[in-house]
Amino acid sequence: MTKNNIKIALRSLLKSKLFSIINITITYYLINKWLLLYKNKIDITWTIFGFAAFIHCVITKLTIGYQTLKKVMTSPVNSLRAE
Repeated sequence: MTKNNIKIALRSLLKSKLFSIINITITYYLINKWLLLYKNKIDITWTIFGFAAFIHCVITKLTIGYQTLKKVMTSPVNSLRAE
């Protein structure tokens, strides 16, 4: 990979992470406001969002790892025959 491709990939990753952080913050605020309307109040802690983000990262890494291994294990000859 060239440096330009790496920069593009990192920029895309950083944009998605920043977007996720902004969305988590907005969601936390809105859920807290919504839950204040109810008679029986419960607290939403940041750990719920942290756990969801952790699960998301694990699933993403497993998916990328699986797809990478699948591509590495295939023979280039089979790919060339298909073209």
